[in-house]
Amino acid sequence: MYQALRFKELKLPSYKGQSPQLNLRRYFADLIALVSNRFRLCPAARHLAVYLLDLFMDRYDITVQQLHMVSLACLLLASKFEETEDRVPKLDTLNSLGCMSSMNLVLTKQGLLHMELLLLETFQWNLYLPTAAHFIEYYLSIAVHEGDLHDGWPMTCLEKTRLYMAKYADYFLEVSLQDHVFLCFAPSLVAAACVAASRLILHLSPTWPPRLQHLTGYTWENLVPCAEKLLNHSAAGLQAPNGNTQAVAATSLDPASLTGLSKPTKIAFPFWEYKLQSFLWRRKQTDEHCDEDQSLLAVYDSLFPPPKHCGSAQQPNQ
Repeated sequence: MYQALRFKELKLPSYKGQSPQLNLRRYFADLIALVSNRFRLCPAARHLAVYLLDLFMDRYDITVQQLHMVSLACLLLASKFEETEDRVPKLDTLNSLGCMSSMNLVLTKQGLLHMELLLLETFQWNLYLPTAAHFIEYYLSIAVHEGDLHDGWPMTCLEKTRLYMAKYADYFLEVSLQDHVFLCFAPSLVAAACVAASRLILHLSPTWPPRLQHLTGYTWENLVPCAEKLLNHSAAGLQAPNGNTQAVAATSLDPASLTGLSKPTKIAFPFWEYKLQSFLWRRKQTDEHCDEDQSLLAVYDSLFPPPKHCGSAQQPNQ
């Protein structure tokens, strides 16, 4: 199954980021996440819905009012593809949501059917489109191992560390939905970067062990550009928790509430700072265009407090 997904992602439609409504993309991604969370849809359905929206917006010039319908039609199609029939949102329940009345939007059966058909024709009736959510569980199966070290010491509670790893990986997975820039990476690489970023935060060493490199096919150097962006977006969210787009604020959508996960606590990791400094210094020697201000280290100054000893892996705030 994994190899089939990796093969399929090689043939994903191209994304150019040329939508005239690209500035509203974050708002509609949050809308999909809000409704998805309300119906407790699986991450694969949510990520597929946002991906369908991205591809559709990239190809058409759509009015804002139509984009509301498109977004929800994408979510319905994705849920029909990824979920069981009983979990697919019903029309009456969708119309009863508070966010629908705030948008002065009433969905009709005929309108949704027309939009779903238009979407299916656009994608040539093919919804088998891998996203990062389709890879994450496979990677998490070996993301934490009893041989890993925490702050240079053996772990005291393997199961608890695995739980925290899953929470952080899910958090970064949701962060990857917030910006179309992550579409320039292969979905499998985004999923691997989510695991790598989580291992950094949890002080697990080695940062990217051979078993994960062998499973994913990605080296640490392959993951750094995407991991940098994940941590940069996470840092921006912590610095400006209400810094959503104007459209999102107008409908009181809080990204933190959409995912069902709290933002990670601020953690110091001096061990990883040294490791990353060493790697980034080597990279700078071979790339004269490397920008230190955009490195992972620049993120830590704002995302984490001054280094201090961290006795055990910390869980995201509840």
